Amino acid sequence: MSVTTIVGIAGAICTVFGTFLGYINGVKKEGNAQGTLLSEIGYIKANLDDIKEEQRRFNTLHYELSERVGRVEESTKSAHHRIDALETQMQIK
Repeated sequence: MSVTTIVGIAGAICTVFGTFLGYINGVKKEGNAQGTLLSEIGYIKANLDDIKEEQRRFNTLHYELSERVGRVEESTKSAHHRIDALETQMQIK
């Protein structure tokens, strides 16, 4: 074998080895990026779940307050009728 043949074979082996190392490095970086992305998606999902729970509590509170306002309006209407009745009685006397 001549020196040129040995250098050519060594170059080919180095090229294959370098290509393999580059591929492995790329796979690791892609895996890290994918892991980061999944982590961020999990964080967003957790925050969305918190927002949904807060919205449910707000809706419950809003419903309770709406009921209370309705009862207060009825009570006020009843009080106005009683006041009108008292005014009428006072005018008669």
